[in-house]
Order: sequence, then structure tokens, then C-alpha cells
Amino acid sequence: MTRFAVYDLAKDRMRHEDGSPLTGAETALATVLSGAAGGLVGNPAEILNVRMQNDQSLPAYMRRNYKSAAHGLIAMVRDEGPRSLAIGLAPSLLRATLATASQFVSYDSFKLRLLAAGYPDSVPVHFAASFAAGLVATTVCSPADVIKSRSMAALRSQSSVPGARIRPPSLWHTCWSVYRAEGLRAFFKGWVPSYIRLCPQLVVTFIIYERLRKSYFAHFT
Repeated sequence: MTRFAVYDLAKDRMRHEDGSPLTGAETALATVLSGAAGGLVGNPAEILNVRMQNDQSLPAYMRRNYKSAAHGLIAMVRDEGPRSLAIGLAPSLLRATLATASQFVSYDSFKLRLLAAGYPDSVPVHFAASFAAGLVATTVCSPADVIKSRSMAALRSQSSVPGARIRPPSLWHTCWSVYRAEGLRAFFKGWVPSYIRLCPQLVVTFIIYERLRKSYFAHFT
């Protein structure tokens, strides 16, 4: 929701008085701003999600045992400091920006092509455009998803000493480690489940978004 709100707000602020469409640079700026906002707001929740999913794969003494999202946030700040909320922020911002750009730009592009071909601005057009946008977004975001997950799931210790801490690896160090150990294909691991998850989400989101834009949002523009 943050990305949608900031994206529409940014486009509205940059709207030309003569009614001409935004330039490519202006659209890119809107996607960067909305992606960055979404990444900042959602990063703590992303960390909790990754850690809680991977907890059982860790040795017993390294498990975090978060009971809930609220408990996890409190434990992170208490045990690791406020900076822990920014673990993996760089790949998270990169992923959010790529997601916003690939989703919105590709959706608008496919939609305009369908409208130019003579199809009416209707739910089937929105469905087709969002379905195609899902293919683009999944492919573009897959490497960032892999790096983000690896960064956020970083172990608290790489030694055998319980309670020892390490600094999370940098974005470039994580990228190089994945490439060196697993090759280029590693950056596209999980593409199919990611698309299965993302595509229905985009279809529902964009169809609802279009309906709201034509009804509710129209009263404020």
C-alpha cells in the first residue's frame, strides 16, 4: 500500500499542466521514490518473516524462537540494538525499487498496448496486463530476492561459541559469495514459486487499484 500511495502521489506532483504524459525520467523517479518508501516501511517485517521461516534450520543454540511478530521486534531491538531493524536494508531497498519499477512500468506498458490495439479499458485488459507484468517483475526481482533473503537470514554467529555475534555481510560480499559458490543460476532460485505467489497478488491488486482509481480516487484529482 505504501508503494501505491507514494507512486500516485509522486506522479500527481509531477503532473504537467498541459496534460502531457510524464517523461521516462519522471516515471523512473516516481518508481524509485515509491520503492524506497515501501522498502523502508517493510524492512523490519521482512527480517522477521525470513528469520521465523529459517529458525528451525539453525542449531538449537542459535535459534531465536520468536513467539510472534511483536515479540520478534522487541527481541531484535533488545538483543541486537535498533540497527538490527536495518539488516538487509540495501538489498531490500533495491528489491523494492526493482519491484515497483518492473510492476508499475510493465503493467502500464502492457495496458497501453492493449488499449491501443482496440481493447476496452476493462477488467480483462487489467487482468492480462497484470499477468504479463508478473512475469517481468518476477524475473527482474529474483536476484534481489535471493540476496535479500540471504542477508536477512544471516546467522548470529559463524563460530561454535554460543552468543557470539558477527556483522551482517555487505550487499556486494553476499552477491559475490552466492555467485562463487553456486553460479549465476543461484540468483534465480525459487523463480517458479515466486511467480505463483506474485502473479495472483498482482492480478488482484491491480484490478482493485483500477476500480478505486476510477471511483474513489477520481474525486480527489
